Amino acid sequence: MLRHRAVVSLAFPALCAIAANAQLPSGPAPRVPAYRTRVLGVFDEATGEPVDGVRVLDVLNGNSSLTTPTGTVSLFFLPDGGSLVRLQKIGYEPQTLTIAISPADTAPVTLTLRRVTQLSPVITKAGSSPRYISPALRGFEERRKSGFGYFVGDSVLRANEGRLLANVITSRMPGIITRAGSASSTYLMQSPRCVGGGPPQVYLDGVPLSPDLPSTRSSRSSSLDNLPFNLTNFDVSSLAGVEWYPDGASLPAEFNHTSARCGALLLWTRER
Repeated sequence: MLRHRAVVSLAFPALCAIAANAQLPSGPAPRVPAYRTRVLGVFDEATGEPVDGVRVLDVLNGNSSLTTPTGTVSLFFLPDGGSLVRLQKIGYEPQTLTIAISPADTAPVTLTLRRVTQLSPVITKAGSSPRYISPALRGFEERRKSGFGYFVGDSVLRANEGRLLANVITSRMPGIITRAGSASSTYLMQSPRCVGGGPPQVYLDGVPLSPDLPSTRSSRSSSLDNLPFNLTNFDVSSLAGVEWYPDGASLPAEFNHTSARCGALLLWTRER
């Protein structure tokens, strides 16, 4: 859950002013709709000071930009409709969230980042596990030790950089089914353990990437949301961990949902 502090609210009018006063280049270039320059402001949770140099990444297409010394960045690089965005800077906990880009979503977005004391995953000796900064990746390691589900860790993913995510996980995760599509696309299909359920939910850093499915079969069969998930959207080189739960019974409590989707694939991005 995002953490908002009262001190940051003082910066909101300034963000509005930045958005209102943004000047588009003159000349024959076509005018850019105002909503395409929605502004994001990033501030230190403890001090309320702006944080510059934060990488703001569109997870789905790889485009990114950095915040300025005022802690702000224009989100012009996001596509119409918005996307899943990840904020990263060494010394701070990363955050992942969805941000909308549309004529109805023009207000500046204000976020805070929490400073951490450790700086990077460190290997203490050969064969040991990395000590992660983020609670998300620490949770991944804790669940892997519990023995439930199927896991692909950082060392395996780094050893397979350049390969498709589907090729890396299908040989290591029993019960996971993929289907090749057009244009080199690979889709995540319904698990054989899910007789009456829909395709699995996919989470990136704990954020669900697919909408919930209606619980009634009649609604589900007519919904476009029942389409399988395209795994080609993700590059192995950006991931630190993958978890697979083929049905609801094996799914950790924190990822239980009331959707008709059955099972889940959890993807965790690298800290660096």
